[in-house]
Amino acid sequence: MCGIDNDIMDNMDIVETGTEKAADESVELLINGFRLIQRGPHGKLGMDSFLLSSFLHPSKVRRICDLGCGSGALTILLAARYDSAHIDGIDIQREAVGLLEENISLNRIGDRVRAIHADLRKSEGILPAGSYTAVVCNPPYFRKGAGKPSALAERRIARSEEEARIDDICRTASRLLRNGGEFAVVYRAERLCDLIMAMRGAGIEPKRIRYIHNTVYSEPKLLMIAGRKNAQPGIRTLPPFVIRDESGDFTDEYRSIYDLKE
Repeated sequence: MCGIDNDIMDNMDIVETGTEKAADESVELLINGFRLIQRGPHGKLGMDSFLLSSFLHPSKVRRICDLGCGSGALTILLAARYDSAHIDGIDIQREAVGLLEENISLNRIGDRVRAIHADLRKSEGILPAGSYTAVVCNPPYFRKGAGKPSALAERRIARSEEEARIDDICRTASRLLRNGGEFAVVYRAERLCDLIMAMRGAGIEPKRIRYIHNTVYSEPKLLMIAGRKNAQPGIRTLPPFVIRDESGDFTDEYRSIYDLKE
């Protein structure tokens, strides 16, 4: 089971207990007996997907769409947590969608999880409008051109807004959601204003926000927000999610997200 992606969370450690590996492939153990095949340059399983998979309101997990699903880390985690949920994962990268298809087969969940190869910005006629109780996204965190770009196109698409921008993602989420449906996203704390403006511009009102800290003394690098389509204004700031306690050990809440035991 993989933990935190160092590329995203800087100095935070990685928790890793993968058990089946090949030259360019690993099969990671998730929760509730689910597994995840990872291969090649596509986004790796990280803490952000684990956290976001547990952030949805329980009443909104009947039909879920994962925008920009990649090889399916978040999609498969959602299926593992919510055994009655029907989930669609959509991504622009054919190879990544192929990996998601393998992960669906590996976990025998083809009756309730679909992999869709398409551009989320052009998903009309592919994903039905107003039909989802929840939409989730672990989006590219950085603006196009910010920082040193990766030599790999797959990595650039996953990390920066090479294709879909946060505005595109929010507009698509709004189109797909039923009235009152929930959009949940994990994002860089430094881009909070960009995210809130994009959500409100798409008719999604932010309702819950939670900051993610390495320790109680460190500033947050990431946050999670959940918003509702066509809801009234009013946002709750939830207690911070803290990864390590004062002794440097993982907190009980962190362990519960990963289902880690002493």
